[in-house]
Amino acid sequence: MIARHFAANFVNFLIVIFLVIASLIYWAKNQYQDEGPLKSDISFEVKKGDIFRNVSADLAKQGIISNSVIFNVWARYAKQDENLKFGNYMISSKSSMSEVLALITSGKAINEQITFPEGFTSYQIVERLKSNLELEGEVGPLPTEGSLAPNTYSYQKGDTRRDILKKMAEMQKNIIKKFDEIITIEDHFYDGGFGSWIKECTNNTNIKTKIKSKYIDSNVINEVGSKEYLLKKFGPK
Repeated sequence: MIARHFAANFVNFLIVIFLVIASLIYWAKNQYQDEGPLKSDISFEVKKGDIFRNVSADLAKQGIISNSVIFNVWARYAKQDENLKFGNYMISSKSSMSEVLALITSGKAINEQITFPEGFTSYQIVERLKSNLELEGEVGPLPTEGSLAPNTYSYQKGDTRRDILKKMAEMQKNIIKKFDEIITIEDHFYDGGFGSWIKECTNNTNIKTKIKSKYIDSNVINEVGSKEYLLKKFGPK
């Protein structure tokens, strides 16, 4: 009789525990999926080397999520706590914890931009890269004149300066590939100019573009070096 009473109480106790756990899971799931407390859009940075626990604490501190414990537990359950992607993220107001987790593990960070105007020399390009404090690392040797394509390039905070130089060099090679033949107008007193780099580039890669150089006196370039004149005087016949 006593044993039966004890067994019945124990079963009731287990049922209560189960109901409590189920209620907690249901509540936590709603907290995870419901609208968050953030009142307006905000930029949030995940730094290189950040661990998930620290990131979730920062999110809670800035009022982006309501409960860092639930955020940590659910991220681990979803096996996303080791998939952080560093960068700056624009988090929308009222984003749920589910949406925040998806964003900071997606790598879809805000892209910054840096512009190099047409006509910039390699030295000017390097100096602009050095002055940008959001980029990291050394530039290395000064790139060959003409080996970099001026343009506007996207980057994320923490990218290296050499990453940008690599993008610029690749774009320049892709530009060359578009042409069957390129004729360069060069001062024959100047060694290592744009035409020299193109020749080196095409010799050391699979680029099939034919390169021809027209060498003229520097005085001609200085006095009458307009594009129209040079094309008329020294361009293809």
